[in-house]
Amino acid sequence: MPEVWKPIPGFKRYEASNEGWIRSLWDKNGKKVKKILRPTFPNGNGHLAVGLTKNGTTSESLTRQVHSLILLSFAGPCPEGMECIHQDGDKLNNRIGNLKWGTRSENQQMRVVMNPESYQECGPGKLLKNEVAQIKRLYHVNHYSQLKIAYCFDISHTTVSKIINGHRWPDVKMAEENDRVPLIPKRIWLYDLANEVKISSPFLSMILNDKANPSWVTAKRLAQATDSRPDQWMDGTASERKAMAFKYLGGRR
Repeated sequence: MPEVWKPIPGFKRYEASNEGWIRSLWDKNGKKVKKILRPTFPNGNGHLAVGLTKNGTTSESLTRQVHSLILLSFAGPCPEGMECIHQDGDKLNNRIGNLKWGTRSENQQMRVVMNPESYQECGPGKLLKNEVAQIKRLYHVNHYSQLKIAYCFDISHTTVSKIINGHRWPDVKMAEENDRVPLIPKRIWLYDLANEVKISSPFLSMILNDKANPSWVTAKRLAQATDSRPDQWMDGTASERKAMAFKYLGGRR
């Protein structure tokens, strides 16, 4: 299916793509451009967001979540009492085919569908019991940072801190070495590769999907991490870049 761009209601300077991207049509000087915006994680909840302006000035900048903008453009405004649902459970996948408006109950039930074997409610909140156990192990045994854990599990840094310090779910024991790991492998290596080459995970995702090009310095770092050449990262296609990135994953197994 070809990529389709539609105007974002309320933000005439921007368009949303059915592939999950947001682009600006004008720069701050009023010149016509078609620039893909670089998303970030502004609140640590795992959802990508971008900064938009109403009149082109940074003083009027507004942060909006990418998935909401995609649905707004392709499916219309969010009905009262509903929220965005990522149907495959991956909050990085903002393609319109993966998004829909639904109730909070539907969103919670989706987690059961995505994790039928491991679903056990662990008190209030969206985490599963085995996820809480794994978080404790990743921090205390594997020495993952709280920020990395928050990214991998789509939760806030505050939630991770409360779990580690025993303020939430204190009765859940730390996972054993052979317990099932409920992490999404792609999110882990994407985070680690981005961290190694000193760029953000969303920007690395844009590079891998040919929505942005790395600087020469970043290309050299990516080449070193993936046993490739800088020019391959500068000039390569999306499929070629992803193939090189998987070398990084293979080297860590």
